[in-house]
Amino acid sequence: MFKQFYIYLVLFATLMMTIGGAVSIFMTAADIISPTTYMEVNVAKNQLIKSFGFIVIPFPIFLYFNRLRKKLE
Repeated sequence: MFKQFYIYLVLFATLMMTIGGAVSIFMTAADIISPTTYMEVNVAKNQLIKSFGFIVIPFPIFLYFNRLRKKLE
């Protein structure tokens, strides 16, 4: 019971992080395409790299726990 709850909690958290990273990438891409100042472009590039981290890091964890969930069922 507790193990299933933990798996679903990790799945939810990693999925939310991945979705948040994807939304942030689109918002940052819009800032790069239509910047107001040169300084904003540098900030947007930095934010883009951080956003990719919110996809690259939690997504493999999500896949692993999803496979684990399927094994337990």
